[in-house]
Order: sequence, then structure tokens, then C-alpha cells
Amino acid sequence: MGVRASRLRTVGLLAGVLVACKPPPAPPLPPTPDPPGTSAGLKARYSAVLEEGNILSVQVDATDGAFSRLTIESGAEVFLSELEAGPAGEATTPVAKLRWPLDLPVCKSACTVKYRFDLGRVAEAFQNPQWAERHDDAILAPATTWLVRPIQPGEGSFELAVDVPSGHSFVSGLRRGDDGVYRARLDDLPQAPYAAFGRFDVRTIRLGKREVEWVRIGNAPQIGDDPLEGWVTRAAQDVASYFGKFPTERALVIVLVEPGRAITEGTALGNGGASIIVHVGENIKGTALAGDWILTHEMVHLSMPGLASRHRWMEEGFATYIEPVARAQMGRLPPDEVWAEWYNGMRKGQPLDGEGGLDGTDRWGRIYWGGAAFWLMAEVAIAQETDGKKGLRDCLRAVVAEGGTIDKRWSVRKFLGVCDAIVGKPVVQGLYDQVASEAVEIDLESLFSRLGVRKSLLGIVLDDKAPEALVRKSILAPARADVPRPARL
Repeated sequence: MGVRASRLRTVGLLAGVLVACKPPPAPPLPPTPDPPGTSAGLKARYSAVLEEGNILSVQVDATDGAFSRLTIESGAEVFLSELEAGPAGEATTPVAKLRWPLDLPVCKSACTVKYRFDLGRVAEAFQNPQWAERHDDAILAPATTWLVRPIQPGEGSFELAVDVPSGHSFVSGLRRGDDGVYRARLDDLPQAPYAAFGRFDVRTIRLGKREVEWVRIGNAPQIGDDPLEGWVTRAAQDVASYFGKFPTERALVIVLVEPGRAITEGTALGNGGASIIVHVGENIKGTALAGDWILTHEMVHLSMPGLASRHRWMEEGFATYIEPVARAQMGRLPPDEVWAEWYNGMRKGQPLDGEGGLDGTDRWGRIYWGGAAFWLMAEVAIAQETDGKKGLRDCLRAVVAEGGTIDKRWSVRKFLGVCDAIVGKPVVQGLYDQVASEAVEIDLESLFSRLGVRKSLLGIVLDDKAPEALVRKSILAPARADVPRPARL
């Protein structure tokens, strides 16, 4: 017999939010510390040189015993060859048999490892930009695919310097210093940000002290590159306006031009940096770029730390909810369209018979729309608890100010704790505790009615006389912080 969802009712908007199973308020939990390695010492210096034939010559100078047992991306082992190792400062000698995971006794102390890696062949084999893919004159391959790494990285960081021939470029979403060297934690390497090698131009858009680096890979679209740059700029400006500044110091956007006339897909990847891949049709029209939501959705992801996989609904719901808010606050989306989308879409996030809580859910509707409904409830609850003085935007700006962005990994308790600190009460944590492990049906009709969102024969109508119409209006009100005008470099 299936388990039915309890009913989430809105009484006085969100007072007594879970009447059917209302636990006593839980005290705020202390934030969970960051995973080890943030401030630990340097453990490895990688240098990679792109040679003729798309062969990478890689050298690793490791400082301690972490590199005595190595691995590399699954399936990429066969594209690595000529591996040598030796004590630091001494000659390296060939390793005869490469059996993975690879044991290197010489690296129980400081050592040097050298090898060659065939980027061209791995791209032909993987055919996926998440790991390796050839796209016209470029090869997309994050450092995860071509850098060996310790099986147990422990606490520590690495540096990466990449050299390419004249006329070629290399880009990566990894954090990059003014010296051009990339730096991150060793435990970021299993899923490092996107990267690409090839013949392409690198453009930079600056928003205040922050910047978005973007590249177009593939043939130029019919409308040219300038409209693409305007599209990337608008999405970055929308997100910067909502959060008060662009979330990360630097982000990489890779625009893959393919046959077609639409923006079909986008993905964001952090872990030691910030990166986005977005697929655009070569026959895209300016109107399609102007009305796009996909790139803004992916840029919103940059403003949230990576959480455990069971909280995917929280991450995707976050971007699904914030994306139209950010666009509406900049005047790019009419408020009635936002509320119509939410009114119709959030019903797709209600639990079905037999489903549990949101944590660990794998159904599309619950991940995106169930998550978005959670953030709408959080928005309203914060307004209620602070008599309208604060909203979700204040909570999320506090998270960004604490460094809670896609280049970091946080526990859900740390994320929600920082958010709630701006409210002074565990409001969002309380909502999470109620929906995380048990199926809960939200009384959306009551929630929307009190906010002044109702359905009529003409569609969705906004009622400014509703009890909580002011809360509804505040959600899409223009952002309070001025964002510097983007500048092309």
C-alpha cells in the first residue's frame, strides 16, 4: 500500500506551515566545517604542454606521499603513456607496467611524475563535453580527464600551468591567479570545471571587479558574435543584480555552436572554480537570445555551493525559482508571466503516492518544481518572520558574501544556517526539516490565493487587494543594489 503525502497548509500565509505533522521548532544547528583542504599547503605542481598531434606532455612535482597511489578518470587510462617517476630533484625512470590504481613507492616522499596523454584519441572515444569531445578545431576536456591524481588526496592544494602553441588557446573554469596559474584543492580534481584547448578567441566581460570569460567554439552563428556577447552579458548582469555582485570572481562560459536555431541545453560545473557549457544553434535569432532563460538559470547555479547529491532538488529548484525573479527584477520578464509559470508549474512538484521526502528524489517534476515551490515558501516565510523587512534575496546574498558559491562544497546545514542567520531564526532550516524525509503536499491553492494569484477564464490574474499582495510584489521588485555597467575587455 502506498504512503500518502501529508498536507502542507498555508494558514496566515505560512504560520503553522505543516499542520499535519508539526514538530516543535528545532534550534539552529552549528554549521558543518568545509571539507578539509581549503587552507592546507601545496601538495602538487602540474605543468602541461600541448604538443603536435594534440598530445599533452605532463609533469607533476609532488611534495609528499599523497601521490604514492594514483588514479585518473575511468576509461582515460589507455590514453596515458610513457609514465616515468623519480625522487624530487633526481632523474625519472620509466614505470614498466601501468596497472590502475597505480602504486608508485618512489612517491612515498617528494617525487616527480611525467607522462604523455593523447587528447585527440580520448576526445574521439568519449564524445562528451563533460569528459572529452572534439568540437571543430577545439577539444573540450576538463583537467579531471588528463591529470593523474591521488586516490586519497587528504588536505592539500595543487597548481596547474598550461602552455599551448602559438595560435592556440586554453581555458578552464578553475580559479586562476594574476600569474596565469590555476589553483584549487586536490579533492576538486575528480570533477573539475570545464576546460578547452584549440583555436578560438577568448573574450572577457567585466562587472565591477568580477569577470565572465567566454569563448565561442564552432562556426560563427549567422547573427555573428556580438549578439552572443550581449546575451552572455545580460545573463551575467541579471544574476549580479539579484545577488548584489556577480557570485564568483571569475567564471568561464563555453558557447558550443551546433546545427539548429535554438538554445538547447546548458550545464554548470564548479569544484575549484566556475564554468558553464551552453549549446546554441548556428541559425539562432536575436529574439531567441533575448528571451532565453537557460543561460541565466545556469549562472544562478554559480551562486550556490555544491551540496550532496541527495539535495539536487534544492540546487535545481533554487535555479528554477531565482532565474525568472532575476530577469523580472531587471525588467526582462513581465511579473504576470512569472506568476503564471509558477502557478501552473509548481503543481508538477507535488509528491505522488509512494514517494518520500524531497531528499534523494529522482523525478523531474519534484527536482525542479518541487524544489522551486520550497524556495517560494522560504521567500514568504522570511517576509512573514521579518514583517516584510527581509526576503530570500537577503538570505542568499549573505551566502554569497560568506563564499558559498559553486567553487565550494558545503553541507546543507551550513548553507541553510548562513541563510537563516540573516533572519535570526531557523526559518529555512525548519522548512527543510519538514520536507526532506517525508512526502508533503503543499497547499498551493491557498498560498497563491493569499498572494493574489488566481486563475480566471482569461488566464492568471494578479489581485492587488489580496491579503499578502505586498509580499507578492516585493518578490519581483527591482534589486536594491546598483550593478556596475558591464565592460568588454
